[in-house]
Amino acid sequence: MAFVRITFAKLKPNISLENTRKIWDGSVIPASKEQKGFIGGCLLVTEKRDEALALTLWENKDDALAGEKIPYYQDQVKKFAAFLAAPPNRKYYEVNSELVFMKDLEAKVGSLTFTKVKPGVSPEEVREIWDGSVVPAMKSQKGLVSLLLLVTEQRDEGISFGLWESKEDAVAIQKSGLYREQIKKFSVFIESVQDRKFYDVNSEIIFVKEIEAV
Repeated sequence: MAFVRITFAKLKPNISLENTRKIWDGSVIPASKEQKGFIGGCLLVTEKRDEALALTLWENKDDALAGEKIPYYQDQVKKFAAFLAAPPNRKYYEVNSELVFMKDLEAKVGSLTFTKVKPGVSPEEVREIWDGSVVPAMKSQKGLVSLLLLVTEQRDEGISFGLWESKEDAVAIQKSGLYREQIKKFSVFIESVQDRKFYDVNSEIIFVKEIEAV
């Protein structure tokens, strides 16, 4: 099962996004490509420039964690030390969906919806709804580049993650009511839903292996 590590980092005021992108694209990704099981990743930054998310996708949990047993992971974090307001936190998620790509990886915006999941929820049931109903409903939406569903190993938190060509495209599904329609499909599984958050894509979106590896 594919595995995602998200590193959450608070940023200092007035940092240079150009410099963070150069480090990510020019140094972090080349180092990551050398790690066993690395599939891809991207760097996201809030519109306020106060928080960054580094998302990396791996073939399995062991490969994701292996880099933390050697200097690899900490070495990548150190490259951003001058930009960080506090030590970053990281969380791990299983990919509980197909990894869907509708078009070339030219996304400008990422959207994340964080949900608290009720105890005892079956990931298989959730995935059936996501792959069988949500993805078909979303595929026709203007500007959608990619879509996937993440869930913690503890099955207590889920993330709906999308990549879009523009924020206007991402917001359009909320204005049309489509976003709420998809949330309702999971109402029996969800304890609470946080607000949907938007991030600028501050990197190339890299995938070094065939999507079938997921």
